[in-house]
Amino acid sequence: MDQSKRGQDGPGLDCQIAVHGTFSLRSPVRPNLIGTSTVKLEAVEGSTLLVRSLDCLDGTTPFKPIAPPQRGDFEAGDSGPHNCQKA
Repeated sequence: MDQSKRGQDGPGLDCQIAVHGTFSLRSPVRPNLIGTSTVKLEAVEGSTLLVRSLDCLDGTTPFKPIAPPQRGDFEAGDSGPHNCQKA
């Protein structure tokens, strides 16, 4: 990820919308250095959060909640996007 392309991008296929900085896009496939992971909060001990199912690399920057969940966001236990069905 340290060698990924950085810059600006447009939201999806809509060419009529102005170009935005990469960090302003909410797409899960945005081309930036942010990694996301859905975790289960097990406990809070002072300023320490104990979580389960965290997918990250040792030595990476601390994780932070970026935005509140919105309709259509992936949730733990989901089998995929809400608009997909098994064949």
